[in-house]
Amino acid sequence: QVIRRTAPDEIYNLSGQSSVGLSFDEPAETLQSITLGMLNILESVRVVGAPVRLYHACSSDCFGNTGGEPATEETAFRPRSPYGVAKAAAFWEVANYRESYGLFACSGINFNHESPLRHARFVTRKIVAAACRIADGSGERLKLGNIDVARDWGWAPEYVEAMWRMLQHERAEDFIVATGQTRKLEDFVAGAFAAVGLDWREHVDS
Repeated sequence: QVIRRTAPDEIYNLSGQSSVGLSFDEPAETLQSITLGMLNILESVRVVGAPVRLYHACSSDCFGNTGGEPATEETAFRPRSPYGVAKAAAFWEVANYRESYGLFACSGINFNHESPLRHARFVTRKIVAAACRIADGSGERLKLGNIDVARDWGWAPEYVEAMWRMLQHERAEDFIVATGQTRKLEDFVAGAFAAVGLDWREHVDS
């Protein structure tokens, strides 16, 4: 009813439980919110029959462990979390509706992307918040796990532009959205503390 009433030209689906860690505690909610949510949108677009262009926000967590090799659009999915499993299932839902019903539907396989709107439970926000508090004189020490882990971090506004660009293509295709460069978490920590004039090594336990 919503799609029929609003008659959108484009739909961007970024909904669903988004924490990898929480997905182990809430696997049912994770799978339902991502896979069933995506299926409901696809089926609604199909039934209404409107010429809607549909974007699904997929995740690099679908790949799992690539053995240190860069992932491409041809890399097999081997998810290692309920979140990754749910995102992979939603990816194939989109592909199925595109191929079976001719929907203009595509998935962007997004690597990590950051912005001030990132939820406070994510490590990057925890690091920035702690650095600010310590700079204000809190006297605390930031406790982190393995800071040698490497990630491909991007800037969320650029990723949103990539989402829009995918829906401007002549035909629907799935793409990886990433910077192509990896950085260690240690680099992120160092940069956050340097931004407030501090040496991270004096304030972080890892």
